[in-house]
Amino acid sequence: MQKEEYNALVYNQDALGIDDKEIYSTFFKQIIPKIEENRGIKILFGNQDGSRARGMSNQSSDIDMHFFGETENLEITYELMCEEGQIADRTIVYDLAPHCLKRTLENVTAYGDVIRKYPTVFYRTDEEKKKYSPENIHWNIRYREDGEIFEFIQFLIADTIFINRQEKEKVDMNYFYRLVKTVDMLDLQFVRAYGNYNNLMIGKEEVLVRKYLYTLYEIFFCRWMIEYGTRPPMVLEELIRGGQELNKDVRQSVHRLMEVNRTSTGHKTKLKCCVDVVLNDYIGEMLEQLQDKIASYDREERYASIIERTEPERRQKIIFY
Repeated sequence: MQKEEYNALVYNQDALGIDDKEIYSTFFKQIIPKIEENRGIKILFGNQDGSRARGMSNQSSDIDMHFFGETENLEITYELMCEEGQIADRTIVYDLAPHCLKRTLENVTAYGDVIRKYPTVFYRTDEEKKKYSPENIHWNIRYREDGEIFEFIQFLIADTIFINRQEKEKVDMNYFYRLVKTVDMLDLQFVRAYGNYNNLMIGKEEVLVRKYLYTLYEIFFCRWMIEYGTRPPMVLEELIRGGQELNKDVRQSVHRLMEVNRTSTGHKTKLKCCVDVVLNDYIGEMLEQLQDKIASYDREERYASIIERTEPERRQKIIFY
């Protein structure tokens, strides 16, 4: 591994105490060869996702890596796998999700006009509204049969992506950016926030801390893209610093949750807090505002336009391995 191949990385150390260079080096050297041999997939590109990519990890966090590649098994789709990697004297768990690129692009293209699996009824046509209702939208999208579309969009918005150097001619990022509509990317984030709010916060006594943080991230993501028209950062704290106008009470609640999450040693599924009325009210208000703004958003704009309006230094960073 050549040192210059890590120039794209920000050498941050989070609660895991492991920096980006170690994370990716272990993934490229130890994990990818094992996956390609055992799963029969040639990895072309991918990205880190999950809590670490959003600055929400703690000492119990694993590493989420999603990737797309070539395989004779066209039915390969979202299927979580776990592999262990050795970093210094530590064993780190990688959560992995492989996707067949051919199948993914076919699905993304088919849903190019309207990603029908992720609809908000608020800006869909009358015909589309008959098929879907927000109350029936499950908030955990990863278990849907077309999870690869969700993961592909997450790849497009990631801060850092990785590309197989030997196969880079097969990875046309400009084509990928033109493939997806901005309104459908907004729709995806909105539905996740809407589902979390309605299913996990309203009328509850306790809420998972991570669900609060992810819901806030999804709301801030939409606000950033609508108000600034550029690519939002992946890290929650950067989203907040970048222009989210929060009153004192909301800001205190957000920072309290971020600190509780950061210092926790427990698993994310066990880390709960009492329902925060201030946050619930804020999230509900923001969802109502976003509903109207998404309804009036240009339904023809492609994500490529967002990238073009984004300053070069704030666009996706690429690691070739």
